[in-house]
Amino acid sequence: MEHWNRRLLAALAVGLALFIGAVCAWLAPSPNGLADFGLYSLFAGLGLFSLWWGGRLFQVDPRACWAGLAAWLLRIVVGLALMLLLPVVGNDNAPSNAGYLFDDAFRRDTQAWELAQSGQPLGQAFSGSFSGDQYGGVLALYAAVYRVASPDTHRPLLIILLGAAFTVWGVMAAWVATKNWFGAGPAYLAAWILALYPEYVLLSASHMREALVIPLSAAAWYGLIPLRQNRRLGWLTLATAGLGLLLVQPAFAVVFLIALAGIWLLESGVRFSWRRLALLGLLLALAVGIVFSVWASLPSLQGSRGLEVITNWLSSNFNVQITQTERKSGWMQTILGDIGQQAKGALVTAYGVFRPVLPAALISPGVGIMRLIESLRALGWYLLAPLLLYGAALTFQRSLPEALHSGRIKQLRWLGLVIWGWVVLASANAGGDQWDNPRYRTMLLVLQAAFAAWVWFTLQASRDRWFWRFAGIEAVFVALFTYWYITRMADWAPDVHIYVISACFAAVSAGIVVWGILSDRKSSS
Repeated sequence: MEHWNRRLLAALAVGLALFIGAVCAWLAPSPNGLADFGLYSLFAGLGLFSLWWGGRLFQVDPRACWAGLAAWLLRIVVGLALMLLLPVVGNDNAPSNAGYLFDDAFRRDTQAWELAQSGQPLGQAFSGSFSGDQYGGVLALYAAVYRVASPDTHRPLLIILLGAAFTVWGVMAAWVATKNWFGAGPAYLAAWILALYPEYVLLSASHMREALVIPLSAAAWYGLIPLRQNRRLGWLTLATAGLGLLLVQPAFAVVFLIALAGIWLLESGVRFSWRRLALLGLLLALAVGIVFSVWASLPSLQGSRGLEVITNWLSSNFNVQITQTERKSGWMQTILGDIGQQAKGALVTAYGVFRPVLPAALISPGVGIMRLIESLRALGWYLLAPLLLYGAALTFQRSLPEALHSGRIKQLRWLGLVIWGWVVLASANAGGDQWDNPRYRTMLLVLQAAFAAWVWFTLQASRDRWFWRFAGIEAVFVALFTYWYITRMADWAPDVHIYVISACFAAVSAGIVVWGILSDRKSSS
């Protein structure tokens, strides 16, 4: 019976791959329709094969495989929808008219096709001369796909299908790692967060490097598990995933490897070892050296030495992005003019943590599809952020029962610090930009999803009322600032100064906090 079930599943998988191949060939036709159908079916089959093989390799529960399948299908559907709708109802600019949501994706994919057609070695992608990918790893991969699989015509959907296949690996590796650290319940929730989180869906349904960064980071985190029993397998997994991250996004690779090093060193019951610490230091020094060499070769940083490479890189990114943020927002210009230059960086960084701002996204005057996309991006972050913020505070509560953290309190504190440190760094690096800041922030989604899932299950057990009070504060923020944005765009709404709205928000928030403290004292007496 089991043999026939396997045959049936295999037949369904082949049929689904052929169906998706036919749909893609129909929606994105080229002069060679048979080749379109064959290539799209092959790449769709690669995603389903990843689901089957990854499930066996990681020994994934069938319920978690549903999250992987949903993630794969969702990215294909969203990628196709963006390609079809953006030229018709999107913004009137070159990327949107070509079916790309992100300008980076448009430039990177166009240059990858040009490199594939040029006959030059693919190593040219690492020369730093391509504006679409300053690091080269993603550009080289895309160019290799086009040169080997699609030399006759440009088929951008192949990259979408490839990104969907990578997502499957990321979901399953994250499920195993989360289950290992936090248990089965949080693991399922983390897998579904990765599958459905709007920002990640859009990034991995486009030609963006995060489609590779997040699965590679999940694989690296998974690599910590075998270090306890099979060190060779663990180090091989970590080295492979770490090398991939360094090729794709070296700056994030260093941050993520430091995060994993902290998790490993803080493992409960593991004896401190100078040998282990020295090995980690050597590997991190090697990674930092690679990052320095990559950055120093960039045109904007040539001539920088030592720590100047990092400081100049951060200041250059921040200054460029903050200028754009200030230019696009009249009220930001007003506030920045009032507070002066000294507090400018802190305000813009704080502003970036809230972006995409949900109240603004809900009533922005842009075209319908862009308003929908921005609202979904904002909603995803506004649902995830309270769990992350509350969880970071929760780990420092002395009264937290050990049953809720299973002896991993030090690791959880470390995770909370890393997550919010990265959120602030992403905002500072992007200058509060509407698109780059959330994109940088989402690179750490694997750890964010696992941490948020642990927080949610801890809430179910502890029934702590402070989380819901904090959620109430966020609801007040959304309501008040939604009204403020309406007053700026509707003639019928009385105009209210942003300082008045901010004062109202501060007063109501303080009231919720004071009420919570008094309520707790009354219930405990």
